[in-house]
Amino acid sequence: MPTEGEPTTLVKAAHLMILSTSWGMQIWVSFISGFVLINSISRHSFGLVQSSLFPYYFYSVLGGSFLNLAIYALYHPRELLNNDEAIQITSFFVCVIFSAFNAQWFGQTTIEITLEMHEIEKEHHLGQEVGFVTNQELYKQLKKKDPKYQKLRQRLPTIQVLQSEMLPGGGARSSRERDSAGNSGSNPACSQLSQQTFNNESTIWC
Repeated sequence: MPTEGEPTTLVKAAHLMILSTSWGMQIWVSFISGFVLINSISRHSFGLVQSSLFPYYFYSVLGGSFLNLAIYALYHPRELLNNDEAIQITSFFVCVIFSAFNAQWFGQTTIEITLEMHEIEKEHHLGQEVGFVTNQELYKQLKKKDPKYQKLRQRLPTIQVLQSEMLPGGGARSSRERDSAGNSGSNPACSQLSQQTFNNESTIWC
Protein backbone atom coordinates (compact mmCIF):
# COMPACT_ATOMS: atom_id res chain seq x y z
CA MET A 1 0.00 0.00 0.00
CA PRO A 2 1.57 3.33 -1.07
CA THR A 3 2.64 5.75 1.67
CA GLU A 4 1.74 9.41 1.39
CA GLY A 5 4.33 12.18 1.69
CA GLU A 6 8.10 12.22 1.50
CA PRO A 7 10.08 9.25 2.86
CA THR A 8 11.92 9.82 6.12
CA THR A 9 15.67 10.26 6.27
CA LEU A 10 15.94 6.73 7.65
CA VAL A 11 14.04 5.28 4.68
CA LYS A 12 16.21 7.24 2.24
CA ALA A 13 19.36 6.03 3.96
CA ALA A 14 18.13 2.41 4.00
CA HIS A 15 17.26 2.54 0.30
CA LEU A 16 20.62 4.03 -0.62
CA MET A 17 22.45 1.52 1.60
CA ILE A 18 20.70 -1.46 -0.01
CA LEU A 19 21.38 -0.11 -3.50
CA SER A 20 25.04 0.69 -2.85
CA THR A 21 25.66 -2.63 -1.04
CA SER A 22 24.21 -4.59 -3.95
CA TRP A 23 26.20 -2.52 -6.42
CA GLY A 24 29.45 -2.89 -4.48
CA MET A 25 28.97 -6.64 -4.13
CA GLN A 26 28.52 -6.99 -7.88
CA ILE A 27 31.62 -4.89 -8.60
CA TRP A 28 33.65 -7.04 -6.19
CA VAL A 29 32.48 -10.35 -7.64
CA SER A 30 32.71 -9.26 -11.29
CA PHE A 31 36.00 -7.36 -11.27
CA ILE A 32 38.13 -8.40 -8.29
CA SER A 33 37.55 -11.69 -6.48
CA GLY A 34 37.42 -13.97 -9.52
CA PHE A 35 40.59 -12.62 -11.08
CA VAL A 36 42.48 -12.94 -7.80
CA LEU A 37 41.28 -16.49 -7.10
CA ILE A 38 41.90 -17.94 -10.56
CA ASN A 39 45.53 -16.88 -10.33
CA SER A 40 45.93 -18.27 -6.80
CA ILE A 41 44.25 -21.69 -6.69
CA SER A 42 43.68 -24.59 -9.09
CA ARG A 43 41.01 -24.43 -11.76
CA HIS A 44 38.82 -27.04 -10.06
CA SER A 45 39.22 -25.44 -6.65
CA PHE A 46 38.24 -22.12 -8.19
CA GLY A 47 35.19 -23.70 -9.81
CA LEU A 48 34.12 -25.33 -6.54
CA VAL A 49 34.52 -22.08 -4.62
CA GLN A 50 32.46 -20.19 -7.18
CA SER A 51 29.85 -22.95 -7.34
CA SER A 52 29.40 -22.75 -3.56
CA LEU A 53 29.49 -18.98 -3.38
CA PHE A 54 27.38 -17.98 -6.37
CA PRO A 55 23.97 -19.28 -5.19
CA TYR A 56 24.26 -17.04 -2.12
CA TYR A 57 25.43 -14.20 -4.32
CA PHE A 58 22.55 -14.57 -6.77
CA TYR A 59 19.93 -14.69 -4.03
CA SER A 60 21.53 -11.73 -2.27
CA VAL A 61 21.29 -9.73 -5.49
CA LEU A 62 17.68 -10.87 -5.88
CA GLY A 63 16.87 -9.82 -2.32
CA GLY A 64 18.51 -6.43 -2.78
CA SER A 65 16.69 -5.85 -6.05
CA PHE A 66 13.36 -6.75 -4.49
CA LEU A 67 13.90 -4.44 -1.49
CA ASN A 68 14.92 -1.59 -3.79
CA LEU A 69 11.72 -2.04 -5.79
CA ALA A 70 9.53 -2.39 -2.69
CA ILE A 71 10.86 0.71 -0.93
CA TYR A 72 10.74 2.83 -4.06
CA ALA A 73 7.23 1.68 -5.01
CA LEU A 74 5.97 2.32 -1.48
CA TYR A 75 6.62 6.05 -1.84
CA HIS A 76 5.85 6.38 -5.55
CA PRO A 77 2.21 5.43 -6.29
CA ARG A 78 1.68 4.42 -9.90
CA GLU A 79 -0.93 7.12 -10.57
CA LEU A 80 1.49 9.86 -9.46
CA LEU A 81 4.59 8.74 -11.35
CA ASN A 82 6.26 11.17 -13.75
CA ASN A 83 8.32 9.93 -16.70
CA ASP A 84 11.64 9.75 -14.80
CA GLU A 85 10.08 7.89 -11.88
CA ALA A 86 8.32 5.49 -14.23
CA ILE A 87 11.65 4.65 -15.88
CA GLN A 88 13.32 4.08 -12.51
CA ILE A 89 10.60 1.87 -11.08
CA THR A 90 10.55 -0.11 -14.33
CA SER A 91 14.31 -0.61 -14.08
CA PHE A 92 13.92 -1.93 -10.53
CA PHE A 93 11.21 -4.33 -11.67
CA VAL A 94 13.27 -5.60 -14.62
CA CYS A 95 16.25 -6.18 -12.33
CA VAL A 96 14.09 -8.24 -9.95
CA ILE A 97 12.85 -10.43 -12.83
CA PHE A 98 16.35 -10.91 -14.27
CA SER A 99 17.83 -11.68 -10.85
CA ALA A 100 15.08 -14.25 -10.19
CA PHE A 101 15.80 -16.07 -13.46
CA ASN A 102 19.50 -16.12 -12.64
CA ALA A 103 19.03 -17.38 -9.09
CA GLN A 104 16.42 -20.00 -9.96
CA TRP A 105 17.67 -21.43 -13.23
CA PHE A 106 20.73 -20.05 -15.00
CA GLY A 107 23.03 -20.18 -11.97
CA GLN A 108 22.12 -23.75 -11.05
CA THR A 109 22.36 -24.96 -14.65
CA THR A 110 25.82 -23.44 -15.00
CA ILE A 111 27.00 -25.09 -11.79
CA GLU A 112 25.71 -28.50 -12.92
CA ILE A 113 27.51 -28.21 -16.26
CA THR A 114 30.71 -27.12 -14.52
CA LEU A 115 30.69 -30.09 -12.15
CA GLU A 116 30.10 -32.50 -15.05
CA MET A 117 33.08 -31.02 -16.86
CA HIS A 118 35.17 -31.36 -13.71
CA GLU A 119 34.43 -35.08 -13.52
CA ILE A 120 35.55 -35.63 -17.11
CA GLU A 121 38.67 -33.50 -16.61
CA LYS A 122 39.60 -35.47 -13.46
CA GLU A 123 39.52 -38.69 -15.46
CA HIS A 124 42.17 -37.16 -17.74
CA HIS A 125 44.22 -35.77 -14.82
CA LEU A 126 43.32 -32.18 -15.59
CA GLY A 127 42.01 -29.39 -13.39
CA GLN A 128 44.78 -28.92 -10.84
CA GLU A 129 46.57 -26.21 -12.81
CA VAL A 130 46.77 -22.67 -11.48
CA GLY A 131 46.01 -19.81 -13.86
CA PHE A 132 44.27 -19.33 -17.18
CA VAL A 133 46.76 -20.55 -19.72
CA THR A 134 48.28 -23.68 -18.19
CA ASN A 135 47.75 -26.87 -20.24
CA GLN A 136 45.37 -25.18 -22.68
CA GLU A 137 46.41 -27.55 -25.44
CA LEU A 138 45.40 -30.58 -23.33
CA TYR A 139 41.94 -29.13 -22.80
CA LYS A 140 41.58 -28.58 -26.54
CA GLN A 141 42.58 -32.17 -27.23
CA LEU A 142 40.08 -33.43 -24.65
CA LYS A 143 37.35 -31.39 -26.30
CA LYS A 144 38.15 -32.96 -29.66
CA LYS A 145 38.19 -36.59 -28.55
CA ASP A 146 35.36 -36.61 -25.95
CA PRO A 147 31.91 -35.90 -27.50
CA LYS A 148 30.22 -35.39 -24.11
CA TYR A 149 32.86 -32.91 -23.00
CA GLN A 150 32.64 -31.12 -26.33
CA LYS A 151 28.85 -30.81 -25.95
CA LEU A 152 29.21 -29.41 -22.44
CA ARG A 153 31.85 -26.92 -23.60
CA GLN A 154 29.56 -25.78 -26.39
CA ARG A 155 26.51 -25.50 -24.15
CA LEU A 156 28.26 -23.58 -21.37
CA PRO A 157 28.94 -20.33 -23.28
CA THR A 158 25.29 -20.12 -24.35
CA ILE A 159 24.13 -20.41 -20.75
CA GLN A 160 26.79 -17.90 -19.66
CA VAL A 161 25.67 -15.31 -22.19
CA LEU A 162 22.07 -15.63 -21.00
CA GLN A 163 23.22 -15.57 -17.40
CA SER A 164 25.33 -12.45 -17.85
CA GLU A 165 22.35 -10.66 -19.41
CA MET A 166 20.15 -11.59 -16.44
CA LEU A 167 22.27 -10.22 -13.61
CA PRO A 168 22.16 -6.51 -12.76
CA GLY A 169 25.65 -5.15 -12.18
CA GLY A 170 29.08 -4.86 -13.76
CA GLY A 171 29.51 -7.68 -16.27
CA ALA A 172 33.09 -7.64 -17.42
CA ARG A 173 34.38 -11.12 -16.71
CA SER A 174 36.82 -12.49 -19.21
CA SER A 175 35.89 -15.50 -21.28
CA ARG A 176 38.80 -17.43 -19.74
CA GLU A 177 37.56 -16.80 -16.22
CA ARG A 178 34.03 -17.86 -17.14
CA ASP A 179 35.41 -20.99 -18.81
CA SER A 180 37.33 -21.95 -15.67
CA ALA A 181 34.62 -21.11 -13.17
CA GLY A 182 31.52 -22.03 -15.07
CA ASN A 183 29.99 -18.70 -14.00
CA SER A 184 29.63 -15.39 -15.72
CA GLY A 185 29.58 -11.76 -14.75
CA SER A 186 26.64 -9.43 -14.87
CA ASN A 187 24.46 -7.30 -17.06
CA PRO A 188 25.75 -3.98 -18.47
CA ALA A 189 22.26 -2.76 -19.46
CA CYS A 190 20.82 -3.31 -16.00
CA SER A 191 24.04 -1.85 -14.61
CA GLN A 192 23.33 1.43 -16.38
CA LEU A 193 19.76 1.49 -15.07
CA SER A 194 20.96 0.88 -11.53
CA GLN A 195 23.67 3.53 -11.86
CA GLN A 196 21.14 6.01 -13.24
CA THR A 197 18.92 5.37 -10.26
CA PHE A 198 21.87 5.76 -7.90
CA ASN A 199 22.86 9.05 -9.51
CA ASN A 200 19.29 10.37 -9.47
CA GLU A 201 18.55 9.38 -5.86
CA SER A 202 19.13 12.90 -4.56
CA THR A 203 16.98 14.51 -7.24
CA ILE A 204 14.05 12.19 -6.53
CA TRP A 205 14.00 12.13 -2.74
CA CYS A 206 16.00 15.10 -1.46
